[in-house]
Amino acid sequence: MTTTLNKNPQLNEYICVDALNFTHKFMDKKWNLNKSFKKVKRFVNFVHKDNKELIVFIDGSAETDETLNKWKSRRVNEIMCNKKGVPHAWATLLGDMFKKCNIEVHYSVNDCDDTIAYYAYHNKCNILSADRDFYRYYIDDNNHNIYKTYHEFVYDDRNKMKFNERPVEKRYPKEGILSKKVGPLLETTDRNPFLINVLKNNKYLRGVPTNDVKGRGNPHILFEDFRSAIYYNLEITNPIAEILPYYDKETNSVKWTHKIVVPTENNEIINSPEQYIKNSKELNENDHYKYKFCIKAVIYELWQCTNLAEEKLLFDILKEKLN
Repeated sequence: MTTTLNKNPQLNEYICVDALNFTHKFMDKKWNLNKSFKKVKRFVNFVHKDNKELIVFIDGSAETDETLNKWKSRRVNEIMCNKKGVPHAWATLLGDMFKKCNIEVHYSVNDCDDTIAYYAYHNKCNILSADRDFYRYYIDDNNHNIYKTYHEFVYDDRNKMKFNERPVEKRYPKEGILSKKVGPLLETTDRNPFLINVLKNNKYLRGVPTNDVKGRGNPHILFEDFRSAIYYNLEITNPIAEILPYYDKETNSVKWTHKIVVPTENNEIINSPEQYIKNSKELNENDHYKYKFCIKAVIYELWQCTNLAEEKLLFDILKEKLN
């Protein structure tokens, strides 16, 4: 996906949005997709009303050892505490909501902060993110004043929205974060982010799709045959290394699978994902809406990548299947 911006000279400003950083602003607490979409749409409408445009960036892969270890630590905590703060496939769903508002969406293939900072500098955009690390970037002569970084957006009582910057004296990165010189534009993709590591590294690294992995197992592990059939449908020929967390009762701890999965043809199950879910017996009538949401999201996130979905967005598929 190209990362060079074709600007409209009639617009006042282009803003690169670190979208997952504002999940608390866009996600409905009860995971109602319609209500979440209304929040996104309201945000976009206010930006457009001010003659500005958005370019949305969403973290697509954990690249460095540091970010990977931090990510794994959070997944362990979710399993041990029976927590699930956001819906499974939220990154895809949030991107879909912006796409439905005709906003350009980029999923990072490399470090997401680097991707946003380099894009903003080279395309003369500003950034919306509460992450202080965007103050670390500089160009020649150690010049850090290379774009504006808005740390929040607020709606006022006059039916307007405002982007705010931190006070000048607070515009510095977190302690221990070293300065970094801006590099060339980095590649991104607009495809389902689950595919990034599969296609790039022959690796499927996923976390905790429900709030009861401890009691009912990890659906990622339980649905391996469905995923293997999806790999085959996508014409992936290489074996995939799957790394998935699970709860080990004997040690009362979280461990990670390291299994090689071979793409295997099975049109019967991928042609009928709803029947596959039913046959798996992973859902029952008494399950909470959020649990049903996550189980269906695990399956349809995979299925949406195939031609069987006829290019429908995951957002639209789940809205239909959760009714």
